[in-house]
Amino acid sequence: MEDNKKNIRFGRQSFGSISILSSLFLAIIAVVGVVTFGFKNSYAIPDVNSYLPEKFKTAEIKKTLKSDTDFYVSEYFTDGGIQVFCLGHMVDFKEGIEYSRGNAIEDYGLLYLMANIYPNKVFGNYDKDLQTWLSQTAIWLYLYRVTDLDNDGQLNGNVAENSEHYISPAELDSIQKARGVIDIDDDSLTFHTLNTKTGGVSVGNVTSEDPLLYTAIDGLVNEAIANRKTPNKALTIDFDDQISVTQDEKYYQTSAIAVTGTPSDNFNGYEVKISSAPDGTFVVNANGEKIEDLTNMKASDKFYFRVPVDKVTEEKKSIKFTVTGSFKTYEGYYYVAENAQTITGIGTVNNNLNKGAEIQLNYTPDVPDTGMSAAQTVYFVGLIILLSGVGIIYANVKPEESK
Repeated sequence: MEDNKKNIRFGRQSFGSISILSSLFLAIIAVVGVVTFGFKNSYAIPDVNSYLPEKFKTAEIKKTLKSDTDFYVSEYFTDGGIQVFCLGHMVDFKEGIEYSRGNAIEDYGLLYLMANIYPNKVFGNYDKDLQTWLSQTAIWLYLYRVTDLDNDGQLNGNVAENSEHYISPAELDSIQKARGVIDIDDDSLTFHTLNTKTGGVSVGNVTSEDPLLYTAIDGLVNEAIANRKTPNKALTIDFDDQISVTQDEKYYQTSAIAVTGTPSDNFNGYEVKISSAPDGTFVVNANGEKIEDLTNMKASDKFYFRVPVDKVTEEKKSIKFTVTGSFKTYEGYYYVAENAQTITGIGTVNNNLNKGAEIQLNYTPDVPDTGMSAAQTVYFVGLIILLSGVGIIYANVKPEESK
């Protein structure tokens, strides 16, 4: 009999222990659930300065460069010593000719290309002669390719031989196979190359170890072609239609408004002007502080409009505003002379782009959610299980009545 009582007592204790552990385990899960669910609810421009004066004369050609495959490029300068580049491969350069500034360059691909070649941007630490050969060849290659593009942007091989941008198949082959450049008057036969192991020179002749010069310009030319129809700059104003009321219930407030300039590296900042709004409308930052100076907003700034509640009427229930973005962009011109080669140069300037927007002041009060949230449900289930566990613990630790 005593053994049976012991067995029953042992069974009760074992069951009680299992119940205690189960209750604690479920309670822990419930607490974790509260923590998990409850908290969840709670296109750069390099700086260039190669502006040309409105008028200049061309200087005498003092150096002509040729590749080891006999593709020739000369170094061209103004009488003021500014290096210039030619656009028409099939047109001769004339010395002592007066040039005048012509139309602005609207081909963004050409502007992009020229901003990323010598002298505005260099190819590594290579010799000036090699930089010049690469840059002038890149310009001619770009203009040849864009002249040769069909409506789908594919090369079709239809550049007319009498076009100023024509490059013969033999010359294209020379460009693609060249490995070094030499001054035709250099008796030392020193070729300038892309070979960093030899310090960028090859004396006597180039070898197969000297990289192809084409590799330095082909990707850049293709990138310029891909971007030739890309807008020089674009401005975007982002916001949603949510209207809230401030804690003191005196003002309506818009959602955050962000201004994005593209390319972002070229975007200096912006100015905000309110053109039409209810009386008393003003601009605040994320901390609710009034922004006094709206003429010098940073690119990273976000802002909100606040409108006095009592000033919103059926006649005035929207905010119309304009953003003026400041950009640093390329600018270049064609320089022309009668019966002569076209010359160009570019620089960077700060200029503006305007964009307007309108926000409707349609306020919809938030309706409190009277239903129990998922976090609250999990919390109460966990609490019930925890209390049940405490009851089981109490029942098991309570002294048994003697029988």
